[in-house]
Amino acid sequence: METRYEKQAVKTLLKMPPKLASAIQAKVEDFALRGAKSHADIKPLQGALNGYRLRQGSWRVLMYVRGDELIISAIKPRGDAYK
Repeated sequence: METRYEKQAVKTLLKMPPKLASAIQAKVEDFALRGAKSHADIKPLQGALNGYRLRQGSWRVLMYVRGDELIISAIKPRGDAYK
């Protein structure tokens, strides 16, 4: 599955500490290869068709699958992720 990051997600990754950003990217790539069952930190979003959230510490990665593409729509702190 091909992975695509939206503009907001890229901006957030560039502002993060490099170690945290690389950990998030590694989990996203692993999800793209193996699916949601590969991590306990990845769960389907309620009410969102093909939407998932990935948990990395106090950060949440919101993503969805469209066709053969995994789209990372947002990376936000836990308190702001679901607003």
